[in-house]
Amino acid sequence: MPRFAAACAALRPDEIAIRDERRALDWARLDDALNRVANGLNALSFGPDRRIAVFSENAIETSLANLGGLIAGASVVPVNFHLTAAETAYILQDSEATVLYVDGATATRGVQAARMASVNIIIGWDADHREIINFADWMAASFSDPVVAFGVNGVEYFGHPWEFGARKAKEMLFTGGVMSAREARSLGMVNHVVPREELEEFTMSIAERISSRPTVGLRLAKQSVNQAQDAQGLWTALQSAMSLQQLGHSNNAELFGRTINPSGVGVIRSDAKGDAWDVG
Repeated sequence: MPRFAAACAALRPDEIAIRDERRALDWARLDDALNRVANGLNALSFGPDRRIAVFSENAIETSLANLGGLIAGASVVPVNFHLTAAETAYILQDSEATVLYVDGATATRGVQAARMASVNIIIGWDADHREIINFADWMAASFSDPVVAFGVNGVEYFGHPWEFGARKAKEMLFTGGVMSAREARSLGMVNHVVPREELEEFTMSIAERISSRPTVGLRLAKQSVNQAQDAQGLWTALQSAMSLQQLGHSNNAELFGRTINPSGVGVIRSDAKGDAWDVG
């Protein structure tokens, strides 16, 4: 099914693929959502055996949880949404699931079951509980820079140490790991994490607020921040990193007859199927 969704997204992206009582997704949005779920699971680093349990009524999110789990290389454990907390806890313990999906109808029982089964990661939709990670926020976005696998130092704009610190930059680059949007926000790489359906309205509200300030003041403020970064060495670091990237490309050309190490393709594809490290 995941490969089928990707193929349909390429052939007929605007055709409706899945529908429930609340909304519908076309093939393009379905394929995008499935990959976001898979990347979100990778970012959670939920264990080598990758077992997830889905405890929810039928909904689009239920399908995303099941199919996205398969893309991430997980074994999916369906749980009947009529079961009690104790019965659900038994299934969680027996299956050794480390992630539990719930919805509004199963949230309370799901949290109780997770406590009994020592499952620490609960993701849910239509559920307001402090122990449940919001599904929409969690699958919002993820970040990675896997191109060290190609025998170069990273992507061309090498702002990594300024975006999230030297140690985290090294870990992300050395492992090709995935960073969730929530972790990126906590490190200051992004300012806000917003559900997709609210993105345009939220962006416009910020733009309108900015536009109410004098243009000259905005320009001076932007230039002041940019100059501060340059004084810290950002511009020099960018130029040095670009020189080192060209060195990497030259080395690859000598060794492989092309500007990248061809073995990196397999490494990055393997990571995309669910083997990437979490750097959160």
